[in-house]
Amino acid sequence: MLTATDRLFSLIAPHICKGCGEVGNSLCSRCIINMLNNTHPICVMCGKTAKRGNLCDSCRRHNKLFNDIISIGPREGALKSLVGDYKYFSEVECYKPISILLRARLTDYRHTKLVFVPIPTVPSHIRERGFDHMLLVAKELSKLFDDARTDNSLLYRTDNLSQHEQNSADRRTKIKKSIMPNKLAKIDPTATYVVLDDIWTTGSTAKRAGEALKELGAKNIICAVAAYQPKI
Repeated sequence: MLTATDRLFSLIAPHICKGCGEVGNSLCSRCIINMLNNTHPICVMCGKTAKRGNLCDSCRRHNKLFNDIISIGPREGALKSLVGDYKYFSEVECYKPISILLRARLTDYRHTKLVFVPIPTVPSHIRERGFDHMLLVAKELSKLFDDARTDNSLLYRTDNLSQHEQNSADRRTKIKKSIMPNKLAKIDPTATYVVLDDIWTTGSTAKRAGEALKELGAKNIICAVAAYQPKI
């Protein structure tokens, strides 16, 4: 929910659409539709073509973690600006189109009992932004589905590790101790747990979150990310 200060700033400095430059929204309805019409069936695990979502049949068979991986699209163009301005420049209004776009990508799960689990944000980043960016998206998504809720009590961070400052090897090593399961939490065996993250680069953060949910007893886990970093 926007505060009075947010509304005041929106009048003084209106949001500009990341796609077409139209004044009024961080992503206008026309650009939202255009983005949804552009499908990107690329597996984020191996880079091969995927028949659905962003997980190919081979990786779907061999990985023991995610039933599915869903993203809005590659970290390019308007989507890169939308996610980047939200994550790095605290443009809070961006949570709305990101949530709408993820809701559309998750259409196949509209009749599923979903529990949205945002990746725990580094505490210092929450203080810098003034909000927990993925928790905000999770709560908005919970409103957009009939049978869904958000649970940010399942996972917690043990440090202030910033993933974008780490190389691939460091990401894999350090994240294992950075995101931990809350052993006191209870898992609903009938629910599908949705790990929510902003950017999939190596996937180490999302994978660790999925592993932690498995440790708690979750059976069905999917991953939904706003954008994935294309493989070069």
